[in-house]
Amino acid sequence: MSRGLGDVYKRQVRTLRLQLTDSQIRRQESENRMALIKTRREFELLEKEIEDAASEEDRLRKEINRDQHQVDELKGELETDTTLIQSQEEELQAIQKQMDVEVSKDQARIKELELKEKEVSPNMSADLIYKLETIVRNKNGLGIVPVRGSICRGCNMVLPAQFVNEVRSGEEIKFCPSCSRVLYY
Repeated sequence: MSRGLGDVYKRQVRTLRLQLTDSQIRRQESENRMALIKTRREFELLEKEIEDAASEEDRLRKEINRDQHQVDELKGELETDTTLIQSQEEELQAIQKQMDVEVSKDQARIKELELKEKEVSPNMSADLIYKLETIVRNKNGLGIVPVRGSICRGCNMVLPAQFVNEVRSGEEIKFCPSCSRVLYY
């Protein structure tokens, strides 16, 4: 936005400079005609023309200075904004590099965990693995919980005594009837 505004002020400065040049030429022509005047009336008219041209020059110079000042301010703002953008881009690139490193570490860790999973669960059915993964995902990573006394530590529900004995035996994987988490004793 400031770039477009700067262009507007630059055009105004050029226009004002052209007007100033025209005014200076008119004033010089009026001054040159001073030698040719013969009457008092001609002298007064010519003097009035010269004064008008001089005041017009002053007004135009003031406008040029004001607009040039605006252009300079906008240039300063543009330079500041450009510097800020460059520093933010550098920060963003550094953050992106850091994130890329972290992502590659996480991907390596995932591959490592997948290999461990295959080692730990070679005899498990695909359905059971899927169910376990779903439970862990849905329970915010807490998919396997202990049974203390006869209470599930995932949902704090009291479990039937026979069910607790089956969990205690450890012969098969048991799921809490209330929260669906895997139970161990």
